[in-house]
Amino acid sequence: MGHSGCAGIAKWAVIPGLKESRLNEVAAIASRHIDKAKSVAEELHIPAAYGSYEELLEDPSIEAVYIPLPNHLHKEWTIRAAEAGKHILCEKPMALTEAEASDMAEAAAKAGVLLSEAFMYRHHPRYDIIKDLIASGSIGEIRAIHSSFTFNNSGDAGNVRFRRDWGGGSIYDIGCYPINAARLLLGRELKP
Repeated sequence: MGHSGCAGIAKWAVIPGLKESRLNEVAAIASRHIDKAKSVAEELHIPAAYGSYEELLEDPSIEAVYIPLPNHLHKEWTIRAAEAGKHILCEKPMALTEAEASDMAEAAAKAGVLLSEAFMYRHHPRYDIIKDLIASGSIGEIRAIHSSFTFNNSGDAGNVRFRRDWGGGSIYDIGCYPINAARLLLGRELKP
């Protein structure tokens, strides 16, 4: 049994995907505001709603959590979830610094739980095919990768993606996808 949050990405993408899966059950949802949690739980037919993240982490029936919180909260809640013995799917970027990511990975390892960053594309079979094509040399040597991922959100100035102090910004939000994909496909770190 798992839990998800009230964030937009959870409501329109992750929760519906989990509900379609034969391997998952969305058992609860948490928010800092119980009314919001109850509203989303009712809207998405989720059995339990919690008015705090702590309360959810105390529920022994919850095996895994999805953390779609603003970026600056990923480390704290990932570590707290690990310490509570929950497996974790953390929205990207998992952390704002290498040190944060190391602390999170260490907490998960110490607790014996799985920690994964929510780069959904990595689990699509096409990426195995692409990696095989690159490794075989059939498309030649890869000398450069050019990609873009964009959307216009300029009309929503209050969005957390624009809050620098919360880890906002285009690289953390969607620029990380092309960077992550290039690292995955090439199997190495990138050169500027």
